[in-house]
Amino acid sequence: MRELVQACSIVVIGGWNTKILTPPWLGNYIFNKDQLDMYFPMTPGHPIKITDNNTFSLDVSDSKIKLNPIEINDTSLEQLSFSMRQILSQLPHTPVDAIGINFGFEIEKDEYKSDIFDSIKDFSKKCVKDVDREIEVVAQIVNNLNDQYQNRILTITISHNYDTKDRIDFNFHKNTRGTEEAKMLLESSHFTALHNYATENMDSILILRGK
Repeated sequence: MRELVQACSIVVIGGWNTKILTPPWLGNYIFNKDQLDMYFPMTPGHPIKITDNNTFSLDVSDSKIKLNPIEINDTSLEQLSFSMRQILSQLPHTPVDAIGINFGFEIEKDEYKSDIFDSIKDFSKKCVKDVDREIEVVAQIVNNLNDQYQNRILTITISHNYDTKDRIDFNFHKNTRGTEEAKMLLESSHFTALHNYATENMDSILILRGK
């Protein structure tokens, strides 16, 4: 099992002022660095990426911002949640509608004995799609978490490609009413608890599958 750094992110949906979220502003208030790299999308309307290539990258668009770490460890995850809270603190009047926290894992075929769909039966959605001429089976499980996890909606997406590897993604979603509630949902203790929830459930899946 391998955790995918590109699948780890914090997404905040709302109305963002992209004229404020520029490299000079982010360098001063968030990255604490003078020099940042900025990447423009090839497709119009897609987000701009700003990064220091060391701690994390930030995707900026009018409707959402997304933070991705450069690597995953306890320090980087704490920095990720802290930095998003800093953005919200500096822009307190930003309309914020929802918070999404995401983690993803890749599983080698020899890590278990049976098909990944044999262990989990309560799929709320299952479909088959053609991805780059390879058949991929996708299933989703949607659960409402309890107060311990701030009553977030958890969606587990399982992608099964018969010729390569399986992937399991965890999305923790919560609608919000402004930046103060969003900051509470992004406290480092909550963020760490959700990461632990995802990794522990991955361990359970591998155990169920005979690892």
